[in-house]
Amino acid sequence: MNSIKIQEKNESSSELLTIYLACHNRTSFLSDAIESLISQSNCDFRLIISDNSTDDKVQDFIRIHYPYLEYIRRNPFLLADAHGNAMFKEFKTEFIMIMHDDDLLHRDFVREVKNEISSNKDYDIFATNGQFISQNGILLSRQFFYSRKLRVVTSYQEELIAGWFSYGSLGVAPFPSYIYRSSAIKSCECDILKYGQYADFWLIMSLLSCGSKISWLNKRLYLYRIHDGQDSSSISFRTYSKLKINTRIFFRKHYLSPNFTLIRLGHLLTLSNSSHSKKKIYKRLFKIKIFYLLANPVLIIRGLFSKFLLTSFLH
Repeated sequence: MNSIKIQEKNESSSELLTIYLACHNRTSFLSDAIESLISQSNCDFRLIISDNSTDDKVQDFIRIHYPYLEYIRRNPFLLADAHGNAMFKEFKTEFIMIMHDDDLLHRDFVREVKNEISSNKDYDIFATNGQFISQNGILLSRQFFYSRKLRVVTSYQEELIAGWFSYGSLGVAPFPSYIYRSSAIKSCECDILKYGQYADFWLIMSLLSCGSKISWLNKRLYLYRIHDGQDSSSISFRTYSKLKINTRIFFRKHYLSPNFTLIRLGHLLTLSNSSHSKKKIYKRLFKIKIFYLLANPVLIIRGLFSKFLLTSFLH
């Protein structure tokens, strides 16, 4: 039984990978998530259920159905970013992954990721392509990102912004499918407490600034569930404001960089996620184009690509 193998690996302290299953006040998808973990074709990883609930539903569920799995109850309850920070600080293996309790892994996820890690030892961040699924587990047509390449490498912050915000041919894998090297997190002194609900984006940005590289494997090995109860479905004003402040600081530092067009595009798309009208966004874009013309006419060519992506996104 694979679940017993997982338990044995936990007891022998597998040194490569720890997967945390982060839980919070819901059990409706929990069984599917756990089964996808204990049914992996490669069970050589440490599995920890991290329960950050305000009630006992998850605890009772694990005691009844999966008493043999390693379980941690966060008491007192932590805010979401503090929960993430706690997991990042306490794991002991070379790599860490934090999976959400409503998602699923393809049965070959661990095997493929470990092969990728062994083949690319210069990388500190790994992620796979994946598919979106409905609340009822129906596979949706949308995938994380599109590329003809087997592997997509990101080494610079500008490249991450281009992929994250552009809505072009290349998208991004969501936070729960990323695997991080412990030494990179420790050497960069990353603390996700200050990043709020956008901790995924700014954690990776920090690691890239410290010299880390991302390897995205173009295989659909992670299943990301879309449903009404998602944490990402409700973004607080405070969290959004924090993101906007951090992005503005970054943009000022790179205002005249070669990738200025893509950076400003990212800022515009971030703004478009709030209540700003299309007219206001296009007005901002027009001002940027005027600045391009005055600064360097060659930049207008890059601007055409940004306008195309922005138009596609807004429509």
